[in-house]
Amino acid sequence: ALGKHRLYAREAGEQRRMVARMVAHPGYDPSTKDNDIMLLKLLAPAAISDRVRPIPVASCLPRPGTTCVTSGWGATTSPEGRGGDVARVA
Repeated sequence: ALGKHRLYAREAGEQRRMVARMVAHPGYDPSTKDNDIMLLKLLAPAAISDRVRPIPVASCLPRPGTTCVTSGWGATTSPEGRGGDVARVA
C-alpha cells in the first residue's frame, strides 16, 4: 500500500497496488538484516497525490558527513527488533 502512515490501519488516500517484480539488495543478509531494502515494480502506476509522490534516488554515494533521511516501519534495534505501526523518520 502507498500513502500510508499507520501500517495496520486503513487510511484515507492510501493506494493499493499489486507487485510485478521484487528486487532485493544484492548484499542483503537475512541473519543480520544488513542491506534490508528492496525495489518493487508495481503492476499499475501510482496516482501522484498529497500522500503519494516520487522520491529522488541518489546516483552516487553521499559524501561523508552528509545528512541523509530514511523512513519506514522497520525495527529500531538489530538484529531481532520489532517494527511499529506508525512510520518513523530517521
